[in-house]
Amino acid sequence: MGRKSLEDLKRNPNDVKPTELRRVLEEHGWSVRAGTHHGFIAMHERTGLTLPFPRPHGKHLLGAYVKRAVKFIEEEDVK
Repeated sequence: MGRKSLEDLKRNPNDVKPTELRRVLEEHGWSVRAGTHHGFIAMHERTGLTLPFPRPHGKHLLGAYVKRAVKFIEEEDVK
């Protein structure tokens, strides 16, 4: 599959790698930076979102984290 969109994340939140989520966040105006070795932080104006990296690195994120990120993206897009 090619590049994932926000709709792809919503349709299948259990098949998302951290790099794919990061790209979608950045496309929606979020600035993403490494937090600690445990995860990364995404910021949009006054809203912050911290997401842990999966273990082992490079694997898919938990669907709950992707759903949370999608919710934050949609809320900020409405504002």
